[in-house]
Amino acid sequence: MKETADEEEEVVETTDNKKVKENKNGSFRLSEEHRQIVEQAFNGMKKERMWRLSTEKYVEKELFELGKKLEFEQSCCSFFHCDVNDVIIKQHFSKTELDEIDDASGLQIPELLDEIAEFLSKFDYKTKLNDIRDIIKETMFDGSYDHEKDHDKDYIVQNLYTQLLMYSNN
Repeated sequence: MKETADEEEEVVETTDNKKVKENKNGSFRLSEEHRQIVEQAFNGMKKERMWRLSTEKYVEKELFELGKKLEFEQSCCSFFHCDVNDVIIKQHFSKTELDEIDDASGLQIPELLDEIAEFLSKFDYKTKLNDIRDIIKETMFDGSYDHEKDHDKDYIVQNLYTQLLMYSNN
């Protein structure tokens, strides 16, 4: 006997204390609020900045239209991720379009500079907040900050410190 949608769901509480229904496969039922947010994001996009396939289809538009038909959140609900292995995506796009999407080069992540890798290694195996805090204190630039030379380390330190504060304060 096939379960109904309600039998396949359970109510869970999110980190912001909202109660939502989650499907047994882990995806959330799309709320009206979420649908409005997605629609606002889509309506704010400029067509000339969208990804146009050789078949003249716009990927973002196709994902938006596809997402409007769904009851539960899927990877295709994101304009930033188009998983060509997702069953719903495979059914929506042609083989040619899927190949084009899959072949598109993503963002190239640059290699870490040796200096940055060495800096990050200072945090290896550090599990105590005070140890991490001490490394951050050692790294502060005390008036000798040079943007060209230090901006990556500064960015890392600022982010680590922010995470440290958030973790310390739950």
